[in-house]
Amino acid sequence: MVAAARQGAEEAGSDVEIGLTTGAWIVPDLGTHLTMIRGCEDVDCATVNVSNDGFEHVMGTMLEAGVGVDVGIWAMEDVRRFARSDFWVRDRHITCRVIRRSTLPNSTRRSTDIGVTVPRLEHGDEEWTWPLVEDAFRQGWATRVGFEDSVFLPDGRRSAHPFAPQI
Repeated sequence: MVAAARQGAEEAGSDVEIGLTTGAWIVPDLGTHLTMIRGCEDVDCATVNVSNDGFEHVMGTMLEAGVGVDVGIWAMEDVRRFARSDFWVRDRHITCRVIRRSTLPNSTRRSTDIGVTVPRLEHGDEEWTWPLVEDAFRQGWATRVGFEDSVFLPDGRRSAHPFAPQI
């Protein structure tokens, strides 16, 4: 899948960053998860959610495999856990993610309080998708929207895109 996406982008004359997720819900067994990461090819980065147990092992394995780390911060406790790790000085960017039923976190701005200087990437899902895209533009930060994040367009209409889940 990654090779096909990369080839398609190259054929279209685009230089893209290919990123994946390492969410623990995908492969719950940490050993299996780490083995899969070691086998990654042609992946630029992957998101590691600090809220997942074993996030330090996942980050270390990714760096050994040459995969950039995109840190997933979901809550202020994640900021504190990340600050206690040795990884905050080496990461590609930090994704400050807001999940449904949340309020806009101060963690996007407060991460600078712990000395984190890597670029930020704001990312949300459901009703927070588009407000965070707008906030990222205002802050001058990167943003992304994944197929799983929202099936709605910024104006609230449901997307007609064939990959949008039917609800």
